[in-house]
This record gives sequence, structure tokens and C-alpha cells, in this order.
Amino acid sequence: IISYTELLHDGSITIEGKARLVFQDSVVEMTSGGALYANIFVKDQAELIFESSTLKSHADDPANLFVYLTEEAKLIFNRSEGLHMLIASGNSRIQIHNSTWAYSMPKFRGGGIRLSGSAQADVRNSTIGGIILDLPEEVSANINGFRAGKFTHLDIQKDFELKNSNLNAILENTTILDDYL
Repeated sequence: IISYTELLHDGSITIEGKARLVFQDSVVEMTSGGALYANIFVKDQAELIFESSTLKSHADDPANLFVYLTEEAKLIFNRSEGLHMLIASGNSRIQIHNSTWAYSMPKFRGGGIRLSGSAQADVRNSTIGGIILDLPEEVSANINGFRAGKFTHLDIQKDFELKNSNLNAILENTTILDDYL
């Protein structure tokens, strides 16, 4: 557990096995360490938890920070702020409550959640920059009329009529920002 800390981390972070990394009342600023992007990899059954904390890129461009969840990894983001892209695959889980996962640049907004495989997202009382679903060919969905905005309740599995997919996201009292200001 890392509490009441301002951490400037150079390079990627990998959490694997059954490890748990918790940031509480902290600011985590990531630099790419000379690589193109700053990455956090959460693998296996590992957990990454942000409680009343901020995750941000040290660079001028917030679009160079990625968090990847694979296998059965889990991200819990509560009363926190983060930016750019969460990418969840396998049976990974994302829980974002009372938080913001988005950023603004001149004339553009970003930040989002990308789901594939059987990944699940539970987003409540939050603001996100977008949601992306990677659906294989055999999956059908009906997204007619879907637009960015405020959602009292959105169940992707039910409301998009997903067939042949275990992927799901549930948004309650959550805003998805429009891409352009």
C-alpha cells in the first residue's frame, strides 16, 4: 500500500500473479522512460487499486498512458482521477466508482475503456472519455441511437442486444464525454 505519496515513476509497471498494488490518497505520475508510452500491465489475478488518488502522464500529451488488464486481473478505481486508455481483455474486471477517467486537450477530449474477450466493466457515478468494444465477427450488436451523454443505467449486454459474447459494461449515473469540444 502506497499512501499519501507523490510518485514520479519512470518506465512501465507490471503487477502479476496474485499481487496487489494499492495507491491511497496519492498522485502517480508516469513517464515513458524513453519508450513511446508509459504502461501499467496488470496480469494473472493481480489487482491495481486507486483510492482517492490520481494517475496521470508526466508528458504534455496525456494520450501516452495505457493501463492493460489481462487474464483475471482487476482494476478498482474509487474517488480517483485517471486518463487515457484502460484496455481490458480475457476475464479481467474494471470497477470505476465516483471517479473521472477522461482528459481534455484543445478541441479534443479523450480517455476511455476498451473491452474485449469476456472483460467486464462496472462504472458508477463517474465520467469517462469513451467506451470501445472489440467484438469478434460472430458477435452481433445493435447500437442504433447510441451517443455520448449521461446514462442513468446502461447495460451493454442487454441494451446493445449482444449475442455470442460474454463481454459487458454496466454504467450507472455515468457520463460519457463527447470527443470534440
